[in-house]
Amino acid sequence: KYYFIDTVVSNLSNNNNPSFSFELAQWVEFVREFYPGLILAAVMVLLYLEKHRSRKNWFKDFIACFDFLNPDRPLVTPSLNYFAYFFVCSSLAFLLIFAPSGGYTNYLYQIVLPPSYLVLFQSIKPASRLGLISFFMLLLNMVSFGWLRFNPDFLQQAHSNDWATLYQYVDGSKQVLNTPVITSELVRVGIVPVDSGQTEYYYQIMPYANNKLIGPNYDVVKQNGSQYKNLIHRSVKNTEYSWIIVTAGDHLFKTGDWVKYYSRIRTLTVAMPQVDQRWTLEIWGPINK
Repeated sequence: KYYFIDTVVSNLSNNNNPSFSFELAQWVEFVREFYPGLILAAVMVLLYLEKHRSRKNWFKDFIACFDFLNPDRPLVTPSLNYFAYFFVCSSLAFLLIFAPSGGYTNYLYQIVLPPSYLVLFQSIKPASRLGLISFFMLLLNMVSFGWLRFNPDFLQQAHSNDWATLYQYVDGSKQVLNTPVITSELVRVGIVPVDSGQTEYYYQIMPYANNKLIGPNYDVVKQNGSQYKNLIHRSVKNTEYSWIIVTAGDHLFKTGDWVKYYSRIRTLTVAMPQVDQRWTLEIWGPINK
């Protein structure tokens, strides 16, 4: 019952002054990885426009697609292409809601890429000359994407020692107040994560209009968030966490909540070459241990 609020409403409420450069970087990365398919799609759009450019009454035909005079009939009379409709809605959702939310290219891959290629595949006629060209273009796209995202260089162990050191703090721990960077490792060893990566959006959600169709009202969500943060504070005060491992300068929790009970042991930087990112983490241990 919290899915829509956690996925859509929370992202909307946390899109505060989104960075244009951040959104642009996502599109640049998308073009870099899928340029053969995008070139093919552009060619097919141009061919479609050229085919219909000679129609003299195109505007009249366009207006005829809408039935404004009969309220008991569909507004748009022609049958719509489901995949094209899916693509338009997904693209608008990405541009207006998900792109500025901070999940670098994740939503672009999840909700924009599938419908765009479904529309493209539907438009290709295998028996035509363009169909043969399309095959080689899409094959090139698969190879280029595979090289970028599954480059053998990613398997190099240049940063393995940093990750091994980080995971040593997780192994043998009972509870960890964590950064999302180690969420998967916590799950692997059977520890329930405190911050999954989506937690910050869920518990910093801004007020929204109550509507039973989208889930519980704002007061319920806010109360649950407050209870959760109070539980974290009590756990810190009672030094129930074996370690506090957070992203330096950018995390859900306030450092002032634990400086009386924990001391910073070290700062560690880990690399994620697949997404070209480096994360600096602070590791805190209980003072009385």
